[in-house]
Amino acid sequence: MLTIPAPPGRSAASPAHLFDASLVAASLTVDSSVGLSDVEVASRLAAHGANELAATPQTPAWRRLLAQFTDLLILILIGAAVVAFVVSGELKTP
Repeated sequence: MLTIPAPPGRSAASPAHLFDASLVAASLTVDSSVGLSDVEVASRLAAHGANELAATPQTPAWRRLLAQFTDLLILILIGAAVVAFVVSGELKTP
């Protein structure tokens, strides 16, 4: 989380999203009309890394399908369907 130094009147650093964009840009020494220079971009990239989220492993489709049948109500409905099929006489025993 990006925090900026406490402004006058506050005792602790606060999250950057609570402040006006111009105040945040000034605290990060960025001119919002020009942006960062190539040297500053390379410096911040080396210091903080790329602005990327860590990739999460994908869940296989078959596991997502089976996860649909873990709810108790779904299991009750499936059980009721099986009982209704057996009681209906559609299942003939030799």
